[in-house]
Amino acid sequence: MSQQKLFEREYGKVKIRVYGGLNEIGGNCVVIEDGDRKIVFDNGIRFSLLRKFYGGRIEPLGLSELRSLRIIPPLDALQGSSSLYISHLHLDHAGLLSSVPPEVSIKVPSLRVLENTLASWYKRPGSWLAYVPPDFTAKVGEIEPGRDDENKVIAMPVSHSSFPAYSFLYMGGDATIFYSGDLRFEPLANICRQLDEVISDVGVDRVDVAMLEGTNFSVEHTPISASTFRDYISLLLREYELISISIDPLDLEAFMSILDLSLVMERSLIIGSERLLWTVNEIERIKPEALNTMHISEELETPAPLSLKSISLINEVFKSPENYVLVIEPVGLL
Repeated sequence: MSQQKLFEREYGKVKIRVYGGLNEIGGNCVVIEDGDRKIVFDNGIRFSLLRKFYGGRIEPLGLSELRSLRIIPPLDALQGSSSLYISHLHLDHAGLLSSVPPEVSIKVPSLRVLENTLASWYKRPGSWLAYVPPDFTAKVGEIEPGRDDENKVIAMPVSHSSFPAYSFLYMGGDATIFYSGDLRFEPLANICRQLDEVISDVGVDRVDVAMLEGTNFSVEHTPISASTFRDYISLLLREYELISISIDPLDLEAFMSILDLSLVMERSLIIGSERLLWTVNEIERIKPEALNTMHISEELETPAPLSLKSISLINEVFKSPENYVLVIEPVGLL
C-alpha cells in the first residue's frame, strides 16, 4: 500500500509535504525541501490507523508492515534528509525512532529525558514498541534552542504536556515556515514562557507559512486554563483527605504545579508510578528544596532515587491521607 501525501504546496523553491497529522490526531510528519536541503519535522505514529488494524492480541509484525499500512511515515519522506527534528517525545510526534534511516541525524528535545523515559520504557517490551528508542546506528543529538542552526532551523521552547517541547521556524530563502508542534498557550508552571514571548526574542517579524497543531479546536467545551487547573487542584486539596491525581508521565509542568500547591497546603507529594521517577532529576535541577517533601511509594518495589524517602501507602498514607497527595500516571492508576 503506497503512502499518500495529505498536503503538498510550493512557495518559490521551498516545497512542503505533510504525510500525517492533517485532520487527525497522530502521525505528524512534515517534510521541507529547499533546493539541496531537506529536513523533517516529527516522525509520528498515526493512531487512527493503528487502532483500525490492531488491538488485543493482534500486533504489528514489524516496521515494514507498519509502513505498508501508512501507520508510520514512508522511507521516502525520510531518505535524503539531513536531519529529523522531534518536537516532543509523545509517540504521535516522536514515533518509532528505530525506523529512521541511519544517515539521517535525529535531533531530540533532550537526550537525558529520552534515555530516562522512552528509551528505558520501551527497550524490552517484547512488542512493536521496542522500535521506539533509536538503535545503535542512529546519530542522535540534542536540539539547541534559540539559534539559527546549520539547517536554518530555529527551535523555540514551548509549554506542553511533554517536557521539553519545541516549535520550529525554518528560515528558507523564499519562505519562512513556522511549525508549532503541540503546545499550551499558557504554561502550568514556571518552566517555560509563553510562545509569544519566545517568538519575540527570536526577532522574526514575518512568517509566510504557519502549520499549527490543535486538538481542541472542535470540542464543545473550552480547554481548561492554567489558572483554572490550579484552582481545581487547590479546591481538591482543601476539601478532601485522600487525593490521587493522574497526569501524563511526561508532563513535568503538571507535576511541578501540583508539587507547588502541595507545598502551600502543607502536604507531602508521593510518586506512585515508576514512569514518573524521571522527574526527580528534573526537580533536583529546577527546585531542589522541594525534594524534602517528596516520597516514593514502597508498593512500587522500585529502588528509590537517593534524594527521596520511601513511604508505605497502606501503612502510612492511607492512615493519615490529609497529609499527602499521590501523583500517578494513567497506566499505573489502572
